[in-house]
Amino acid sequence: MLLNSKKYKGTNGYRIRYNELYLTGISLAIFLVFSCITLKPNQPNDIRSRLTVTPSDVYPKIIAIIPSGNWNKISECVNSIRPLLVFIDDTHNQSLISELDKSINAQNKEMVGAVITKLALLGSMDYLLNATDESSSMNPQRITRVSFAEYLSVEKQFKKKHFKRCQQIVMLFRRSYSTTKNIEQFQKNVNELTRNLKIIADDLEL
Repeated sequence: MLLNSKKYKGTNGYRIRYNELYLTGISLAIFLVFSCITLKPNQPNDIRSRLTVTPSDVYPKIIAIIPSGNWNKISECVNSIRPLLVFIDDTHNQSLISELDKSINAQNKEMVGAVITKLALLGSMDYLLNATDESSSMNPQRITRVSFAEYLSVEKQFKKKHFKRCQQIVMLFRRSYSTTKNIEQFQKNVNELTRNLKIIADDLEL
């Protein structure tokens, strides 16, 4: 047994063993504190990682189902990404989830499409802004790629009306992706990109 070895024999041995266990406990506590700080469970990316589906797959699926009026399927799709939609709505405080649920219950196809499109745009914009946070541990290129996919998933809903702006947005996404190593330039591109995304989101009639 360990306590029978020369290293821990007698009173001094017990003291040495106690000190080692105490220091180990302190080290573990410090590690756990820093781990909690680093993980930042309330970050948007954490919400996406907890979903069992990919938002950029779900948004166009909802829009495609709307004309058929399959409201049970629409509700099922909405619920699959509801935690993310609630997070986006809480961030902008626009009561979009309430409007979405009300529109689904009223079977208002046009309104459901408009609200989902707006939530997707705002979500893409918010996620992209998170990539400019230098204190974040998230990968800017991955965030830009995911944000771009979410934007593209609903672009056809407004491309005809905002054709030139959509072209500019696509160009800015590509430029942002290629400049993630240059923080200053990346932030400039993202700021311009999110400004254009917000213009389209604000223009959607609800």
